[in-house]
Amino acid sequence: MSEPADGDPRKRWREQQRAQRLEQADDQRAALDARAAEQQAWTERARQTPAQARVAWQGLTLRVLNLAQAQTLLGRIRDTDNGAYYSLLDEAAAARRPITGDEQWVVLVADEPVAATALALPAQLPDHPALRIAGWVFTAGLDADAVRVAEAADRHSEPGAPGADPEDGPMLVALGPARIGLLMLPAGRHAFTEGLDATGLLCRHYRCQVLVRGALRADCLIAAGNDVYCTESPQVGLLATDDTDPDRSRVMSRHGRSYRFHPPTHAISDIVAPRWLRRDARGAARLATCLADLADVQALLRPHREIDGVYDGFPGEIEDAMERLSVLLRTAGPAQLSVRFGPGPSNHAQYSETATGARELVRQIAHSEYVRISATQPGAGGAIALRVAHLSAPVRERHVRDARLEDDDAEARMIKRALRHAITGLLAHYDPA
Repeated sequence: MSEPADGDPRKRWREQQRAQRLEQADDQRAALDARAAEQQAWTERARQTPAQARVAWQGLTLRVLNLAQAQTLLGRIRDTDNGAYYSLLDEAAAARRPITGDEQWVVLVADEPVAATALALPAQLPDHPALRIAGWVFTAGLDADAVRVAEAADRHSEPGAPGADPEDGPMLVALGPARIGLLMLPAGRHAFTEGLDATGLLCRHYRCQVLVRGALRADCLIAAGNDVYCTESPQVGLLATDDTDPDRSRVMSRHGRSYRFHPPTHAISDIVAPRWLRRDARGAARLATCLADLADVQALLRPHREIDGVYDGFPGEIEDAMERLSVLLRTAGPAQLSVRFGPGPSNHAQYSETATGARELVRQIAHSEYVRISATQPGAGGAIALRVAHLSAPVRERHVRDARLEDDDAEARMIKRALRHAITGLLAHYDPA
């Protein structure tokens, strides 16, 4: 006799699967409803009128705005792709700025021009613990010898570090001209809509994002692998990276339809005084965790004569390196010497020679965009020519710079620093002794 239909194991399995899918759908719907309710509650709190209309801090009288009012004020700021730079009321903002208890997220606004010796811009004011500060806005300009935002001077969280704070720090926004001696920025989105003139700009977190509309002029900029967007080519004297990857300088400027990335001009240990350096787990030099005692940029940096002398011996250094690499190429046997500096094949250094004896040393940096730095020599003892080319841009917009060994401007130092890194990597791989 045949088995009854409801006893068919295949039918029972299909019914179980259907019941499981219905249960999962109910769970997903409930989760979405709960998330929507949380978002609605968060948005309502974000739109509440602040308990104080104005607060005082370090001699400043500041307007207190809720996030909806701040979005109206800041929504007109456009990024380098002409999109809205700030979205203070979406789900991502709610995830970055959770609300607990009676707390409320607010933005503090200075409506008068501000001139100060030193400004500390915390995430909370001692006299107003219920106000959590999402940002500090200066609508009429900011002129200060030193500005420290939140914990930028005291803590430097790294990707995946235990105890790293998932929230962004307060954003700093200058809607007028900004001149700052020493500026320390934490994680978060910061904006300067009429340029930024800084003696020293320290980005202390890899999620610190800076937008500069207008000219960025900085004697020294130390980034943490974070994004610095510029609408014009930045004028930076010393550019170094405080990151596990010493080439990850995501300082970029918009040119037509493409971006131009600006690699470091120096290794961080070449410009920062030993007192303010530490060693990470890999033994690489990084900025010290605590910079609370740092008074100004002059105290941060090595003496000028040491910094100015970093590339004094570079002509002889690259001449000797070309000779060593040429010998290694002939004895090693491959068509070229090459070494990678990252997981992808585009971030590398290589040395090669033509049949006529012409030599080429190349360092290609690949971080979102491709920058190719090269040194060419027609033969042993010949003059060495330097070049940098930004490969990601369309050909008509591509920036190419030819430099001489004696050039000492910022872009020439960037070329020398990249080639020095290439030499170090190639020799360590092929001639470790």
